[in-house]
Amino acid sequence: MKSINILSLFIVLLSYFSRAEVIKFNDLNFDNAVAQGEWIVYFYADWCGHCNRFAPVFEDIEVLATEKKLDMGFGKINIDENPQLASRFYITSLPTLFHIKDKQVRRFNIPRTTERIMEFIDNKEWQEIKPRGFFTSPFSVVGRWIGYTSVIGAFMTGTLKWLQQYIK
Repeated sequence: MKSINILSLFIVLLSYFSRAEVIKFNDLNFDNAVAQGEWIVYFYADWCGHCNRFAPVFEDIEVLATEKKLDMGFGKINIDENPQLASRFYITSLPTLFHIKDKQVRRFNIPRTTERIMEFIDNKEWQEIKPRGFFTSPFSVVGRWIGYTSVIGAFMTGTLKWLQQYIK
């Protein structure tokens, strides 16, 4: 009887810890995390109503992909906390979805429903989308430079506001 309880506990723990989850990326962990494998990443903001409605759909997609044993990671990026990544990806609307594989970035704009996105993944429709080129790839020298300039600009703006408070 004891061995059955231990086995049951082991199975429950294994299923809990083997479940992949949506990773919250930031400016520091993003490049290393997506360097290998296939990823679906979405950009969001806490103040965005569409993003808040889409968040549970994205988590459902991750659960379904895990149940189907798809070898794919899922991540999300808050644009307010990570302006460098938002600049590198040229984010102009929210939520924005990307497929990333081997540093090939494809933005996809399809209906944001669980069924449609799972169909997109299952049928590998991302292969029909042309990947971003050299000048617009977030992994290129140009993409990284754009990210760094946005951080420098934000730093300078913050410094100017701070100085204006003390100069008055």
